[in-house]
Amino acid sequence: MAFAYSLTEKQLLSAHARTQLSPLLANDEERHKNNSVIFNTLNALPLQTLTSNQSTSSGILRGWIALSRIFKIAQLHQDTSNLQANLTEWKQLYPEHPANYGFIESYIDNSQKIINQPSSIALLLPESGRFSQAAQAIKEGFMAAYNQNQSDLQPSLQFYDSSIYNSADLYHQAISEGAELIIGPLSKENIQTLAYDTELTVPVLALNHIPNLVKNNLFQFGLSPIDETKQIATRAYLKEIKNVLLISPETNQGNRIADSLTEYWQEIGGSVIESQHYNAKDNDFSAPIKELLNLNESKDRYNRLKRFLATDIEHTPRIRQDADAIFLSASPKTARSIYPQLRFYGATKIPVYAANQFYTGVANPLLDRDLNKVIFCDIPWLSPQSYSGDLSQQSLHEIWQKFPNKYLRLIALGIDSFSLINHLNQISIMPYEGATGKLSLNHENRITRQLVCAKFEKGNIRLLSPLYEQNIMPEKQNSFYSDDFIN
Repeated sequence: MAFAYSLTEKQLLSAHARTQLSPLLANDEERHKNNSVIFNTLNALPLQTLTSNQSTSSGILRGWIALSRIFKIAQLHQDTSNLQANLTEWKQLYPEHPANYGFIESYIDNSQKIINQPSSIALLLPESGRFSQAAQAIKEGFMAAYNQNQSDLQPSLQFYDSSIYNSADLYHQAISEGAELIIGPLSKENIQTLAYDTELTVPVLALNHIPNLVKNNLFQFGLSPIDETKQIATRAYLKEIKNVLLISPETNQGNRIADSLTEYWQEIGGSVIESQHYNAKDNDFSAPIKELLNLNESKDRYNRLKRFLATDIEHTPRIRQDADAIFLSASPKTARSIYPQLRFYGATKIPVYAANQFYTGVANPLLDRDLNKVIFCDIPWLSPQSYSGDLSQQSLHEIWQKFPNKYLRLIALGIDSFSLINHLNQISIMPYEGATGKLSLNHENRITRQLVCAKFEKGNIRLLSPLYEQNIMPEKQNSFYSDDFIN
């Protein structure tokens, strides 16, 4: 019952159902897991919702809401100075609450990663080869954030070329030269070499993600499409969309995205009722679109009826009526051709959800009018409404205009890779509002991103209200790597 509630955005009812479940569980481990779900469910709600429901809730649930509010307030203000005092007061108000029996201490302990503020940082990035331009974009973002830092404890920087030297050797060299934090490597091969060949005595913030790779002092932070694909699918599902059509490019990357999206969509209870691939080099996508919308079947029915009646009859092609939405995987250039053709063939009332860095990252209302009504999720840095200030995209115009648009998100990754240094100890409790998303740390020390979602209107981006959904499926491993998207 509790899981069903969460699927329909009834987080409070879900949490209440789980409070009633706790006394029935067989052992402390199961009760602790259930308590974690209750807390995380409530923690996904906005502060205003928690506040308005605390006084009307009763018993155990009221205590959980009050506890969640304490951490939420600390999160919003990015300040834990009053956290302990507030927790002490909470314990006095709710002395018999289940969270008092080790949950709070365990939750805080699990969030405390031993990362001292470094006085010297080493960056392991390639200066030549396949990933050199991507590395340069990251470096530009990192240096922009570094130069904006007003702290009296500004760390020194050292740069090492990971395209020439073994990453494990560079790691040891950097430590011998005083580095107290390593940022990089970028490629999955270099991260694997470092992780498998070296005992990590100094923390590493790797700029990529390797599934199933967990090691002490290794933090993984990349622009994996896992976050984007799952969030656009989850948003669609929470809008009560169930049956979807999927159209994606016939490429290795396109197939991986389509497979991942299909697998996740089916796991959360949706159905992909038709899937079509297209040649990304084409300009005419009528063939896969007609198949996707069942227009060929409509024409076949017309021809059969015409032969049966032995006379000409008026025929208006009809698209299929069983689809709630279309998932579109396409580059910005291709999307500007496919989406108008979808509408031309009659898909004017079916919402379209786009994945895979669908937006160029640069406002172009004239061209983007062709994408009106398409919904997508992306990093906050690309929207002035969601990320402003000295490190905003607008402020760093002279930096990002030197790069092709596909590298813009990597500048934001560079910004966050520096900004996160002061937040690694807190982000499992207090997510950090970064340039690449709201950043949290999961149980594998992978930094996950909550993106912002938007819709094109008159060629401009209009931000959509967050749905504040809890993850509706447990986090799974995925075969994607971040460097699949920086080629």
